[in-house]
Amino acid sequence: MLIIGGGPAGLALAIVLSRTGLDVWVTELSNYTQLRIGEHLPPSGVQALNMLVPNNLLFNENHLNSSGVDAYWGHLAPNRMDYLFHPIGVGVNLSRPAFDRDLALGCREAGANIVLSTVLLSAEWKRTYWLATLKSLSGIIDLYPKLIVDATGRRARFARIQGASVKADDQQFAVINMRTNRNEFVDGGRVLIEATENGWWYRAPLASDRSVTMYMTDADMLPRGGKATLHAWWINQLHKTNHVGANMTNCVSGRGLVVRCARSQRLSYASGDGWLAVGDAAIALDPLASRGISKGLEEAWHSADIVLRYLSGSANVLHEYADKVIQSYSEYKKLRHSYYLTETRWPMAKFWRRRQYQT
Repeated sequence: MLIIGGGPAGLALAIVLSRTGLDVWVTELSNYTQLRIGEHLPPSGVQALNMLVPNNLLFNENHLNSSGVDAYWGHLAPNRMDYLFHPIGVGVNLSRPAFDRDLALGCREAGANIVLSTVLLSAEWKRTYWLATLKSLSGIIDLYPKLIVDATGRRARFARIQGASVKADDQQFAVINMRTNRNEFVDGGRVLIEATENGWWYRAPLASDRSVTMYMTDADMLPRGGKATLHAWWINQLHKTNHVGANMTNCVSGRGLVVRCARSQRLSYASGDGWLAVGDAAIALDPLASRGISKGLEEAWHSADIVLRYLSGSANVLHEYADKVIQSYSEYKKLRHSYYLTETRWPMAKFWRRRQYQT
């Protein structure tokens, strides 16, 4: 079988399937040197990773342990989530893409074939198998998988080619700064979240004296103009915070600012003839949940069960999977809505009204 996308969801699924003896190929567009966003792994994600890769990937100099999250949300005092009381006892702020690269090594050790810097040129469904043509640095590769898994993240490239569409529930974007020379703004690697009138902020310390700071707002609230305009606007928004901006000097450094889609979305249908989507390709969550990476890891066993049942001849399992994805997304939307309702300090602000009156 073929998995398109070598992020956490695709690699985790490949590890589980490879250990069953299945011949698994994973294609990854990058070579794991480019910037990747998404770094916080809560204890549930650490637990899933321990089950996937017994020789734990997390306890090295690339990553920083996190004792929890402080959220200034709904009132001036922080809501503290302390991981000490979870059986695992710790979360981790990951260094991406080092984490993905190490997970890919674990995937190879499990027996999967991983090809980097590789693009899918074409895929033709032949009723019982695919004729898939890949282009790698070493040349053209032809594969004949019985199933293709889309693990390409929010873009859901393969699923959209198959006719699925992306259904978004908001137009949230993240304006992100990765910087060095961080100040010790929180102890214990704690993540900081702070709501403001026009969006909310996220800040996390990373290993090697680095940090990531993100501002979440809607697309139509972003400034129009070039990098200088975006920089000035971001600094102005940062100055409106009480906690995230504290003690920050040289606020934008390193790579500068990066803008990425951060909306809640799902595919119109997450499976079809000979294919299914997993991870963010199927459902992408609001970053507020801090669940993107851990969700991809934790769902590996369920997704693997779907794959194995399909390959064993269960004709309806892919349709059942697609229905389950829609149901799961509906449940997630209710939880997300209830959490946004707890922030009542700006009842007339457009950003909050959109989420609090959303059905």
